[in-house]
Amino acid sequence: MHPLTNEIGKFIPSDRIRVTRYDPLVRTPFFRSVQVPDEIRNLEPFTIIQAASADEISKVLKLANIRKLPVYVRQGMGVISPDVTRPEPPGSLILDLSKMHWINPNFDRHHVEVGPAVSEWDLNKALHPEGYGYPELIGPVTWCGSLVSLNSSGRSVDPYIGKPRNYVLGMEVVLPTGEIVETGSESLRRVCGFDLGQLVIGGQCMFGVITNLRLQLLKSPKDICGALVHFDSLASLGKAVSSIYKNHAPYPQVLEILNRSYLEAMEFEGKISEAVLMMATDGWAPGEAQWKQEQLIKHMQSEGCIDVEIQSSEDWAKLLLFREAGLSKLSPKGLVMLTGEVMDYPIDKLSIVLPAMRKLQLELMETYPGIDTYIIGHIGAGSFHPTVVAPVEWGYRKLHEVVKDCRKKILAFKLEHGATIGEQGIFPEHIGWYQGTYDDVHWKSMQLVKGALDPNGILNPIRYSHMQEANALP
Repeated sequence: MHPLTNEIGKFIPSDRIRVTRYDPLVRTPFFRSVQVPDEIRNLEPFTIIQAASADEISKVLKLANIRKLPVYVRQGMGVISPDVTRPEPPGSLILDLSKMHWINPNFDRHHVEVGPAVSEWDLNKALHPEGYGYPELIGPVTWCGSLVSLNSSGRSVDPYIGKPRNYVLGMEVVLPTGEIVETGSESLRRVCGFDLGQLVIGGQCMFGVITNLRLQLLKSPKDICGALVHFDSLASLGKAVSSIYKNHAPYPQVLEILNRSYLEAMEFEGKISEAVLMMATDGWAPGEAQWKQEQLIKHMQSEGCIDVEIQSSEDWAKLLLFREAGLSKLSPKGLVMLTGEVMDYPIDKLSIVLPAMRKLQLELMETYPGIDTYIIGHIGAGSFHPTVVAPVEWGYRKLHEVVKDCRKKILAFKLEHGATIGEQGIFPEHIGWYQGTYDDVHWKSMQLVKGALDPNGILNPIRYSHMQEANALP
C-alpha cells in the first residue's frame, strides 16, 4: 500500500482507488503480447487513483508536497518503446483522469470546453451535427488532454492545420504544488504576452495537469478528396513533397508516406510501389477540395510520380482505417513494434534523408536477423517514422536490448542530419536528441522553470531524468 493511500481515502471513495501489478511497459496494442519476466513484474505495485475533478487532483498534489512523495500523471506520453520504461517507477502513485470526460459547447461564444479524457472521436462526433469538427491528429482514441500536453499535430499537415496550441483559448490547470489556475481568456483573441498556459501546452505534464480545455470551434470542411500517388523511389517522393512548398501548390490536409515494405507486411490489397503518398485535400466552397486535388496531382505528375489513383469517399475512409489499424496486423504474425521513431526534417532534405534512412534500416536488419523495418509517417510536414518490428518470442530482455541499440543508431542519424522532433514529445525518450541538439542553456533553463513550479519535484519527476536512468532495467 502506498504511504498516501489512507489519507487520500478520506476524500476519494475507495472504489476509485486500486492497486495493480507493476509493468515496465505501457500496455498499448503493440506490447500486450510481450511477456515481462516475473522478477521484474513482482516489484512494488502501482497505486492508481481515479480522480474526478481538479479539486481532487489539487488535494492529492498538496498532500504529496507535504510528504515529499512523487505523483505520476500519464498526460502526453510521447513515443513508446520497450527500451523506454513507462514513466512511473515501481511503487508509484498514479492519477487516472479517465472520469474527467465532458463536452460543453458554447456556440454563442464560438468555443467548446472539454475534459482531458475526451477523445478526438468523441469530440468530433458531438460537434459534427452543428457543422464543427477538428482535424484528426494522432488518432481517434487519443485524449484531448494528451494532445495538448504533447502539442502534437500527428498526421495532419502542420503548415496548413497548425498544432493544438492554435486552437486553445484557455485552460484550467492544477500546478505541481496543488494550486488551481485558469489560463487564457474566453474571448476569441488569444492572450498577448506571457500566458502560463502556453508553458503547459507541450510541457508533457511536467509543469501542470490539464483538467479542462477551452477550444475555439472549427468549421468542418464540406468536402474531402483523397488519392494515392505512386513513386518509384523514396528519393523521388521526397523531392515531390518538398517542391509542393517551393512551387506554391495548394496545401494538402493529409499527406502520408507508406513504403513498399510496410504495404507488403500489412497486406495492402491495392497497387504497391516503392513509395506511396496518401493525399487528401479539403474545401469549404463547392469544388474547392477537388480543385486543390487537381492542382496537386498536376504538380506530382510534373515531379515524376508514376501513377495516381483517385479515391472515392468510401475508399478514402478505408485507407484511413488501414493506416490507423495497419500495425494491429503485427500480433497475429507473432511480431511486436519496437519503435516508430520521430524524424522531422527541413523539407528540402527529404529526398536525401529518406533513402539514407532506408539504407540504415537495411543495415539494422542485417545486424539483427528477424527484425523488419518500415517507413511511414506524416511527410507533408517533413515528418516520418522509421519503424522497427521484431518477433515477440525473443522475450522482453532481448527486445529491450535490440531496440535500445536501434534507437541509439537512429539518434546518431538524427543528429547527423539535423532532425527535429515535432510530434511525440521529448522527455524522457528523446533526452539524447534534446541535449545533442541544444546547448546546456536550454537544458538548465528548463530545469529552472520546472524547479520554480515544482520545488519539491513532485509531478512526473522521471520525465526529466537522464536517458540511462529512465531506461535502466530493474
